[in-house]
Amino acid sequence: MSAISDKLKNIITEVLNAPRDDIDAKIDIIVKNTRLGKNEGDKVKKILDRIEETETKIEQVKQTIKTVNSVLQSLDAARKAAEATEKASTIGASLNPAAAAIAVAQKYVVETVKKEIKEAKDALNVVPKSIENFKSWIAESKKKLKKAQKEYKRKKALKEQRKIKLNS
Repeated sequence: MSAISDKLKNIITEVLNAPRDDIDAKIDIIVKNTRLGKNEGDKVKKILDRIEETETKIEQVKQTIKTVNSVLQSLDAARKAAEATEKASTIGASLNPAAAAIAVAQKYVVETVKKEIKEAKDALNVVPKSIENFKSWIAESKKKLKKAQKEYKRKKALKEQRKIKLNS
């Protein structure tokens, strides 16, 4: 893997996927406890705050994408310069063995840069879908928490009504 694509994948994992797994586990516990009749209001508030905090990190990913695009443009320019140097070295190789060695090295540099650019572009193509999936997950999680809160309030109201009827 290339250094750029590895770094980009690490950022996506760190910013989007890792908090998602943790939050999902906590939401499941909250829903389970709510169904058992426990009040999880404080935990719901904390999870919603954590979701909002995680949601703001999407901007960090977008800024990283801009940076990676700039780096890719620089790499492309470096690749073109290396290709030009390789051609010049090839021409000079007929007269000088050192120039022949430089031509071989330039060829290796060009191939490495091409591979780096390709892998980075492949990683960049995945990012928008990851962000879209993350946003839909946020919406689903908020909906799930609100449903659990409504269910708890409904159960609590029914419990109060039964209590009033029993006392009457």
